[in-house]
Amino acid sequence: NTTGTGLGVLCPPTEAPTESPTLSPTEAPTGAPTGAPTDAPTTSPTTAAPTSAPTFSSYSTVSANMGFADLAITAFDDPAFDAAFRADFKADVAAAAGVASDAVTILAIAPGSVTVDFTVLFQSVDYLGDPSVMETTAAAFVNTVNAAPSTVLTATQFSSFGAVSGAAAAATTVLTASPTLSPTLSPTTAAPTTTSPTLAPTIAP
Repeated sequence: NTTGTGLGVLCPPTEAPTESPTLSPTEAPTGAPTGAPTDAPTTSPTTAAPTSAPTFSSYSTVSANMGFADLAITAFDDPAFDAAFRADFKADVAAAAGVASDAVTILAIAPGSVTVDFTVLFQSVDYLGDPSVMETTAAAFVNTVNAAPSTVLTATQFSSFGAVSGAAAAATTVLTASPTLSPTLSPTTAAPTTTSPTLAPTIAP
């Protein structure tokens, strides 16, 4: 029982304190930022531009021979003489015909008053693809061989072989059997070869 001393009623003690906080701290920040963005995608097409349209070409072959009155066939037994003769002959004929030396082919060197049988190849591609210019050039060479063969050969050695005779047949013109390859297709329009750029780098923690 309480008395009249003025003291209040005693209250029971409070409960025990709560446990440690339950929330954990946040995890550590993530790693370093990602790398820089990739390059922008390419824009060029993946195939090359188309080739030009097919073209045709033609060629003319001149068959001819030239003889040397004072040249003995035995001179060609000397390999050095044979090589020098052939080289000078091809060079002079090529210069007179207006072609490369590899367009001149020596077919045979026959005994007697030594006679050289040969051919000369004229190609329209050497005349901007114009066969008429090629044929005119070949015809002019034929005329020179027939009318003034000694003017064809200018190397010093040929002046010691006596009178030079010549005969050439009219050029034979042939159109090549097949055109060049057909043009390729237009460039493709497929997507560029590189991928789109990545996102910008992330921000550091």
